[in-house]
Amino acid sequence: MLASGDGVMGLKSLREALKAPTHESLRESFNLSPLTIRRLKSDGKKQEKLRDYKKVNLHRLSMQRHTGSWSYDWRLAFFELKQHYKDDESSISEADLIRQCLHRPISRYYQVRAQDIPRPSVWTTFTFLGYVQDLANSEVTRLMHRHIYKNNTTHEVAVHDMIMSIFADESLEPFMTPQAFHIAFRFFFRHNSTSSVRVLFGLMNSLQIPISTTTFNIMLRGAASRKDLHNFTFLLRVMVGRGLSPNVDTWVSFLAVLNLKIAKLLTVRYIKELGLLQRPAVLKAVVNQIIDIKITNHISSEQDLVAFTTLMDAWYGIDWLSVSAGNHICHILGENGLVSQAVEVLGLMADRGCKPNNVTLHIFLGHCRRLRQPGRAIEVLRLFQSQYGLFPKQDEFDSLFMLAWRNKRVNLCRVIWRVACLQAAVSYRMQELVLRSLLRNTPKEPRTITDLFMKSAGKIIVGIDIGASQLAEKLIEKLSCWAEPGEQRKKSTQLAKSVLARDLDATRHYTLVGDFTELLTQALALDASWDTKEAINTSTLWKIQHAVPMEIKVHPTPNTVRTERWRVGRGRGRVQRERGLIRGLAIRVPPRRNGFLVRKHSVKKPRVLPLRKGIVEKLPD
Repeated sequence: MLASGDGVMGLKSLREALKAPTHESLRESFNLSPLTIRRLKSDGKKQEKLRDYKKVNLHRLSMQRHTGSWSYDWRLAFFELKQHYKDDESSISEADLIRQCLHRPISRYYQVRAQDIPRPSVWTTFTFLGYVQDLANSEVTRLMHRHIYKNNTTHEVAVHDMIMSIFADESLEPFMTPQAFHIAFRFFFRHNSTSSVRVLFGLMNSLQIPISTTTFNIMLRGAASRKDLHNFTFLLRVMVGRGLSPNVDTWVSFLAVLNLKIAKLLTVRYIKELGLLQRPAVLKAVVNQIIDIKITNHISSEQDLVAFTTLMDAWYGIDWLSVSAGNHICHILGENGLVSQAVEVLGLMADRGCKPNNVTLHIFLGHCRRLRQPGRAIEVLRLFQSQYGLFPKQDEFDSLFMLAWRNKRVNLCRVIWRVACLQAAVSYRMQELVLRSLLRNTPKEPRTITDLFMKSAGKIIVGIDIGASQLAEKLIEKLSCWAEPGEQRKKSTQLAKSVLARDLDATRHYTLVGDFTELLTQALALDASWDTKEAINTSTLWKIQHAVPMEIKVHPTPNTVRTERWRVGRGRGRVQRERGLIRGLAIRVPPRRNGFLVRKHSVKKPRVLPLRKGIVEKLPD
């Protein structure tokens, strides 16, 4: 068993520690040494100074670039708001209004092409609004893009074109409402398409669709997200010129666009004098904009979290905490080495009815990555999975994989990679690291542990449906041999990419059997036993055969057959497929497509043409 400071524990002790994770046990595990805390605080102060320098320098450069421009002084926008503000305490939000108009919950299409989202059979104002909402809420992950769109475009571009096409259809003009335009505005700002917002805003003017304060607040929020004070002030004056009065949401957007600390604090003081902080939703939104200032002052005072919470309750009441504010606090505390206090924030969020989300999980996994302690990362993952029902997404898988990769834990990388492939959550950085390791073969033997890991890791990680079979042995032999630059190297690269693509396609064929955190625990314990000199010097094939086992099951699909043999040879390779349960390797029989050498005479007896020399055929869906 290695020392706990190395982030590795034995299987038995780790299971006992993770059997019933609580906030208290997690907080105690993050009690760092004074030297580590001093180092992390130093790094946190450097990051804070860098952020402050960037903010001030950005403001100074913008003032110099636009000397004499009235729109780059935050006080002008402040006085415009102060002069024309009108209290508009609406009883219903626009999201609730949309739900009532649709008479159904807002749906979300996942892994569906924008063109395949069903269009209404009869167009009304309600069906038009619902169709725009379905388009804007749809989502396709990075790995599924190449299957759904065939690398021709991205889902965001496809949705953008669909939204613009329906708004450009003159026959649908009678069914367009301000709420539909607002949904489109939010989608365009989220994907940085400001020019499309200008086009639709001009269409609203030409169709004489009512433009309200909410319309301008969406555009002001888009300018605030880019810290564009110039456009913010311009839009504010246009709104006032149209006779529209700013409301509470305009004040919150103004707080978001500000960079200077003193400007934010003065604005919050005036909002408090107006009595707007008595509303819980406004209070949470305002505190979310200044919480980084408050927590930074708390860290400099060197007090505990209880003192900070008491002070915030005295200033703003007990309703100030939100999920976003809690995430800000956890992030800044962890940057300064106070990870144990960040864990206490989780308990505070639970006590006040704020359920952590995947951003919270990503923040804590980032802290574990900075500390280079995979054992604590597993503990964090188990806590979030058991108490909050959260499973990692692409960003969380990326943090876990980078943590395992930098600690040279090959079994941990193997489990994370394969589960991420099954969940279609592999990041581009993960994909590039594994591909480089697959292609890494040198004529000389590796001299250091790092060189040995970089050469063998990718070959141990990949192969979800290959396993430790004879095929794996031949693949490893071909990928490990030195390939001279030229045709031989090109064939080796194509083989590595085909094996990698087969793993990335596994999400459509297989699902995981077993618990993810339990597999991580077994992989960490196995990596600890491989730290001996004898295990380090073993061959790559031995490590594949003795790596942590993972059980998967096949999706029940109608046109699925099993492979009997996948032969790799120096001459003409051939894939021979017959019915039967051989090796559990499922390949769907597709019709003929461009670029694939498959002729489909029938589903039962497909005919496969011979491949080029030395290339392993990959049959995708």
